[in-house]
Amino acid sequence: MPDRAIKTGWDEFLFWGARFFADPAFEGDERNYKLTAVKPLEDARARLDGGDWLEPLRLGLSNKNSNPVAWRTADHFLKWATADSDAAAKALHALWTEEEAGGPVRVDAFDALVPAELTSRPGGLVNVAAYLLGAVDPIRWPTFRITALRRAYELARFPSAPPKSSPGTHFGHALSFFDTMLEEARARNIPLKDRLDAQCVAWVIAGGGIEKGPYPLNSSELAEFNTFFTIPAPLRKTAGPKAKSLPKQVKKPTRGFCPLCASDEMVRLEGPDGNRWRFTCENTDGHPEPLEFFAS
Repeated sequence: MPDRAIKTGWDEFLFWGARFFADPAFEGDERNYKLTAVKPLEDARARLDGGDWLEPLRLGLSNKNSNPVAWRTADHFLKWATADSDAAAKALHALWTEEEAGGPVRVDAFDALVPAELTSRPGGLVNVAAYLLGAVDPIRWPTFRITALRRAYELARFPSAPPKSSPGTHFGHALSFFDTMLEEARARNIPLKDRLDAQCVAWVIAGGGIEKGPYPLNSSELAEFNTFFTIPAPLRKTAGPKAKSLPKQVKKPTRGFCPLCASDEMVRLEGPDGNRWRFTCENTDGHPEPLEFFAS
């Protein structure tokens, strides 16, 4: 690969996007299994107004292809649905049965019906809601993880969602990012088909793990990709939450950022402890054991 200037922005983002998308393994490794994963959810949706919807819901959230949804978040949701099926059915109705409602409206309605302690906001809630929307249309409404998309926004120089946005707003912001990526790809003759292709490209680029494949890079390519991925500090548009300092909370918080892995997608609010709020981060990819921490 010849020497070239490496910078952030759509040109560089889609340089790598085209590189990975063109790989013969891309469609099978990144797209097809996601469509297979949510098939049982279609059955759960069809049975929601009569019949056993819990079993297909369980299959949809815990099959071998369901890794787009964080497994601990899925497990907490399933346990809640089993223990309080009436409440869970109402939440699923908000996602699945409002024919005229757009995705962001559905996600916010779902958020209002899911207990605050069940999963973090916005990361965990958006992740499971977007995955469950696969029962309606997994191509129009692909699932994603906010942590990875925040890095993708940075890399493409796409604006971040406004501070303190609702889960539905985060969901709509992600869809806008995917739509913009499709427009930018068309301008560069890169044949991305739809939002699901865009999500797959964003995950491969921003989700990490390039060194492990499945798309082999030679040493020169890997060095170039890592230069792009790490983004020199002067090019950062907006600094994310610092892992060392948790935000001060005077009211009941809806989310917490883990001080070790800086994730909010697998952080659960456990409850008050004096004048502090206790959280548990279950992102064992970021640290060996679940981590308990506090925010005041």
